[in-house]
Amino acid sequence: MRSVVLQDDRTLAVMEVPVSALASGYIRVRVSYCGICGSDLHMRSAETVPGGSPVGAVFGHEFVGAVEEVAPDVSQWKVGDRVVAWPSGACGDCAHCRSERFRLCPSRMPNGIGMGKTPGALAESIVIRADRAFAIPDELEDAHAALTEPLAVALRAVSIGSVQREDRVAVIGAGPVGLITALALRAKGIENIVLIEVNPKRAERAREFGFLTVGLDDVGAAVAEGLAGAPSVIMECAGHPSALPMAMEIAAPEAAIVVLGALVEPVSIDTMLILGKELRILGSLGHTPAIFADAIAMLASRAVPADDLITGRMVLEDAERAFDELLDSDTDHIKILLHP
Repeated sequence: MRSVVLQDDRTLAVMEVPVSALASGYIRVRVSYCGICGSDLHMRSAETVPGGSPVGAVFGHEFVGAVEEVAPDVSQWKVGDRVVAWPSGACGDCAHCRSERFRLCPSRMPNGIGMGKTPGALAESIVIRADRAFAIPDELEDAHAALTEPLAVALRAVSIGSVQREDRVAVIGAGPVGLITALALRAKGIENIVLIEVNPKRAERAREFGFLTVGLDDVGAAVAEGLAGAPSVIMECAGHPSALPMAMEIAAPEAAIVVLGALVEPVSIDTMLILGKELRILGSLGHTPAIFADAIAMLASRAVPADDLITGRMVLEDAERAFDELLDSDTDHIKILLHP
């Protein structure tokens, strides 16, 4: 089976790997498309994530495909069913999982699909737990369904922030996470949104989606002018050391700041801003199965313009080039999908 495999020099190469046996409770899915997530970019680099991912890792958790084999004890799926998968590695047995707080399970990341230990979907096929698969409705095409996972990330952040229609929302970063978060907000009926983006190409992309976008020049005043007031909710999607301190500076009193951007290094913040404004700083990592299902329904209803978010489709052999293009600071890509 062809898979994109991490090499010892941190490059990616397509290699033939053995087809793993199908254990009880599992299904094999023939991959149609797999998107590249920012976490994939981070994990490839040993310099970005301490230790990086192990050599031989296969990335990819934003995928869609068709069932091609089921274990004898699996009855809810049949060959040919189109599915996406909730990629969490949550164990299902700990106190967090038993209370359905799966995102807090210590196993959710290390054992997650494509996170280093468990092979991901940048391959011809993938083996997943049958109870982690979700059916795709007929009206949802494969490429659009591959956006389920990143949209679920955005929907979880909207939920964490308790965003209401009357809120004034600033989204920091118009990369894939920021733009999809802004679109999720709009699909939920929130219209008063401003994006903050320094990359001119990505800022222009955001404007093409109809969003007011500002740069960093006098950013607090520019955001307040665009929203008719300081933001009551801020989505930090940039993952840059300056983003959270800036969010605290421009936030309205009692604002909620939802942190989605992944950043390895520590960030210094002014705690007096938190105290003086009574800010709420909230982390949002991943999603729940219920929100994953909501993302499928939202894509199927075309409430989010999925086709416009897909800016590249490449074969597995182009994985190295695709990763490099997404890492280019001048990129205007939003989401690149790879297919076998």
